[in-house]
Amino acid sequence: MSLIVHGNKSESVVSEFPIEVIDDTHAQSYLNTPCNGSRDRIEPYFEDGKLYCASYTYICEDDIEPYNSQLFEKENKVYKINNTLEVLPTICENHRILVLDSNGDLYYDSMDVEEYKPIESGFIILV
Repeated sequence: MSLIVHGNKSESVVSEFPIEVIDDTHAQSYLNTPCNGSRDRIEPYFEDGKLYCASYTYICEDDIEPYNSQLFEKENKVYKINNTLEVLPTICENHRILVLDSNGDLYYDSMDVEEYKPIESGFIILV
């Protein structure tokens, strides 16, 4: 038995989902009841150093590619802000930009806030 723990660095409470380890790369939900990880069919597996769980991909923060003015792609992308992010890329139609601080908390959301203020470090998500 093992647990998947989900939350961000600044949360005092995190969610814990019981799982059963099958082998070095696969696990399955232990309980099939509402209000736990099995509700989202969490059956985690590891591939190429990344943890895949339902529709989520988990990778070590150190392995996130630095942001260097990349543009939107077909799929959502997450980049690490290592130097002050002064200006955001131009937002294409039907796209969104989220900026998280270094704790993983929401700092800016292009759907809710018009004015962006520079941030020294954190993460940018191009949706």
